Amino acid sequence: ESVQQAIRLNGTFVEGNLRTLTLGRLAAHDPQALAAEINDKPELVSLDSVDEVLANRTALLNRYQNETYAEDYRRFVERIRAQVNGIAGGEEFARQVALTLAKLMTYKDEYEVARLYSDPKFMARIREQFSGDFKLTLNLAPPILPGRDKATGRPRKREFGPWILSALRLLAKMKRLRGTAFDIFGYFPERRMERRLISDYRALITETVGQITVETLPIAIELAAAARDIGGYGPVKDASVTRYLEVVGNLRAALHNPPQAQAIELKVTQL
Repeated sequence: ESVQQAIRLNGTFVEGNLRTLTLGRLAAHDPQALAAEINDKPELVSLDSVDEVLANRTALLNRYQNETYAEDYRRFVERIRAQVNGIAGGEEFARQVALTLAKLMTYKDEYEVARLYSDPKFMARIREQFSGDFKLTLNLAPPILPGRDKATGRPRKREFGPWILSALRLLAKMKRLRGTAFDIFGYFPERRMERRLISDYRALITETVGQITVETLPIAIELAAAARDIGGYGPVKDASVTRYLEVVGNLRAALHNPPQAQAIELKVTQL
């Protein structure tokens, strides 16, 4: 009721937002009922096993970059999985690694934003929600343009008209430049940080695997999942990375001194 009241007070697209909220609640409570309501099949993805995560995330990474990028991810996860094979709870550790590494490797840079907006499904969803003649504008904050929002400190967003979709389609095709010397966006500090997080995470997991015992496994699982709390962009992402590094420091200390684990509240994210 509080969320509904907030939607009404906001006064923008009230009926549509209320309907969306209701459909979301129905999707969480009974996906099959929602499917019947909208005459469609729900896209239910199970991520309960390492194999299921690998299948789903490898396909995602292939779309994100290419087959080589996806295969590099798969090989790393399979190597870690083999190292914990036979350890009770080792599969859950490998599953958390698979989920978290995929998240880090699919950081939302300019090429990915362009790919998502260029996907035909995007415009199809828009046309499902709005009829008649409408004008589409996007609020974006390209890093190549200066300026920050005075209130939040975040990169300032600018409004772009329908023409930007053509530019985004072109940019999406340039994703092969990601991470190369010709990637002009890759030189920005946030992109450097995102790539560094991937390599640091791989090193962290490689180090952690050698310290897994029955006693330390819960800590190792939490350590493997910690990076999934990283999110946002600009100052928001910087703050989340800072928190992540603090958590990693505490968990690594506990990993080296298991008795300290009693004082740490472990919250493994389940998907």
